[in-house]
Amino acid sequence: MKNVGLFFLCILAFAKGLIAQTEPTTDGTPAQIAVGTQLVYEVTTATAKYQFIVTVKKLDDGITFDWRMTAPINKKGTVIMTEDAVESAAGLFNYFANDTARLNDQTSVWVSRTMWREMHNEDEMVLISLDNDEATGFFREDGESHNISYKGKSLDMKVSNLKSLTDNQTITVWENEKFPIILKMDLGWTIELKEIK
Repeated sequence: MKNVGLFFLCILAFAKGLIAQTEPTTDGTPAQIAVGTQLVYEVTTATAKYQFIVTVKKLDDGITFDWRMTAPINKKGTVIMTEDAVESAAGLFNYFANDTARLNDQTSVWVSRTMWREMHNEDEMVLISLDNDEATGFFREDGESHNISYKGKSLDMKVSNLKSLTDNQTITVWENEKFPIILKMDLGWTIELKEIK
């Protein structure tokens, strides 16, 4: 009986840990990302405005997602990030073709665990390579919350902002170690998360 009680205490502690890593919506529902979750981004370039829609396919032993760009771009494909990329990539992949991209040393939509740790080391600059260019130095600042629609409910997401040392590039990341997704980027063109379905 003692072992059963210990087992249930462990399960409760684990469940509490999962919920603690998420943020509640206005009705208290914890926000999570799971297989099947859709992330809806709005992209604005000098010549077009469209949606970039990510559908999560896999979250273990790496991350896989399907993506689709609405009109006027009308492209779709798949990104497969290996476990090595999810763990230690220092590069971000942002330019998509109608195909499957297998990423071994870059991530997309997510930042790597190593990048996350570097972001949270006090006074440490984060070096990020954008689409295989030379690495750019970024420093972290606490940011204002980022509001989205989460399954039809309002969600204010706590964020960290990464600002480049050399120009006006910014990357905004969800302050959530389990799901460190990119919420917004301004790299001369912008992408911003509007909704999680």
